[in-house]
Amino acid sequence: MARTDKNPGVFASDAETTIPSTPIVGESYRNTGLSAAIADGWPFKAIVDSADFNEFMHRLTTFTGLIDKTGVLEWKNDIDYDVVSAYVVGSDGNLYKSTAANGPATTVRDPVGDTSGTWVPATLNSYNPVRNPRFNINQRFYTGTVTLSAGEYGHDGWGGGSSGCTYTFSSVGNHTQINVSAGSLVQKIEANRLQSGDYTLYHEGTAQGRINNSAFGDSGTVTQTLSNVSDATVEFGVGTIGRVKLEQGGFSGFEYKTPQQDLMENLWYLFVPNDSPTVIIGARVVNTTSGGVVTNGLFSLSLNIPPMRVSATIQNVSPSNIVLRSESGGTIATCTTVPSMYSIDQNIFNFNFNSADVTNVTQVRFNTDRPYFSAELPL
Repeated sequence: MARTDKNPGVFASDAETTIPSTPIVGESYRNTGLSAAIADGWPFKAIVDSADFNEFMHRLTTFTGLIDKTGVLEWKNDIDYDVVSAYVVGSDGNLYKSTAANGPATTVRDPVGDTSGTWVPATLNSYNPVRNPRFNINQRFYTGTVTLSAGEYGHDGWGGGSSGCTYTFSSVGNHTQINVSAGSLVQKIEANRLQSGDYTLYHEGTAQGRINNSAFGDSGTVTQTLSNVSDATVEFGVGTIGRVKLEQGGFSGFEYKTPQQDLMENLWYLFVPNDSPTVIIGARVVNTTSGGVVTNGLFSLSLNIPPMRVSATIQNVSPSNIVLRSESGGTIATCTTVPSMYSIDQNIFNFNFNSADVTNVTQVRFNTDRPYFSAELPL
């Protein structure tokens, strides 16, 4: 049932709070030292002292009056906020939401200035320019210990720093935790993903991070002014890394995206056809340098390459493992170079191969090498 009125005022607000030994008949008193067992209430058919009743109603109407005015109560250091997603107003007048229990029974944390993530601004999570911030997208299918050279990519968006990077990874809840044992893990962020302003780097884990070439620091302690016309980097040293967020203003909590959202964002930079080491793709010759036996030709591939940052280059393959085949699966020609993109809109690639008549080519097979169609940023 919806409320149709508002609190009319604070009950017994003018009552005397000092009760004399001989109370005056007709005077209103309020017992500010009310200590009756609130959980049990007054006994059945008990006659309630008016001073106690006045105090009880005073507290109740004060509370409802405050709710009418503010909607949310202010934070108190003597309250156990044992319900996740409790809402309070901080001393700065801003609204905060709890993400974990806190208070005298655990650890008292003032929402104003809290960097532990226990209290976060109660707003929609602000934009995070870091891609794959939960490390869940792993299109290159790394397993075990990952060893990267400088500038080499591992999990989508993340690559080896100037000294390379060695790390392992494991699932923690709905995200992936990285454990860097050597070097550093870095991500370059395109300028067009940034808004000009001051950014702070937040993350879970023991590793320290930095923005661009700033000093390394713990979560919430590294701040840089970034521009929407210059690329930026975030980098983490040895230790564990959980969720990552680069944010303007105060910390509003780590973001959650669906697996489809995470993947689609990273397909702008990398596309891997499937998880099989052997990939067979339908192919049709579009044009060759001449009729009959040739060594070069344009082929349209039956491959749904998504829109990408730039024309993709094929990586992770050796020319000798790329074979042009007939409908029956017989080899017609073997590539002499890795094919290059000719038209991204029509999925047309330029192939160089050993001398052959490629008129009857219907498929291209990547033997043992899983092709990566890469439009990644150079690190």
